[in-house]
Formats: sequence, structure tokens, C-alpha cells
Amino acid sequence: DEFKSKVFTIKFVSTWTGNISTAWENINNWDCLKVPDENTDVIINAKTVILNSNAFCRSILLNGGANFTINSGAKLTVTH
Repeated sequence: DEFKSKVFTIKFVSTWTGNISTAWENINNWDCLKVPDENTDVIINAKTVILNSNAFCRSILLNGGANFTINSGAKLTVTH
């Protein structure tokens, strides 16, 4: 049993700040300075977010006061 593999799950959380603009794609709008990917749990507490491209996230939580728009031709894939 000493050779059994252990499985570790790493989860990342990124919170929308919207400090620069409304663009999802701008790294400066995220608290970790990275656009979320399929391993990221996204939290949007307030402000407006506009998705202009194809993007991924693990999960998304929109709290009261948040406005989220996916523009025509763009797509958000939530993997969890």
C-alpha cells in the first residue's frame, strides 16, 4: 500500500474587481491578475462584467448587484 497514489484536488478562486473596465478578458479586472480558466471558481459580487470571447470557468457565483452579459458570438463554458 505504500505505492498507492494519492489524488489531490487543487481549486482556484478568483474574484471580479472590475477595477479597470467591464471586460472579462482584462487580467486587471481580477483579484489574482489572471483570467479564469476551467479550474477556477469565479465570484462576481458587484459591478458589470461583459464577456466578449469564448471562456471557461469551473463554477460561477453571481451575487446581488452583479450584472453579467455574454455578447453575441461569445460563450462561457462552466465545467462543474
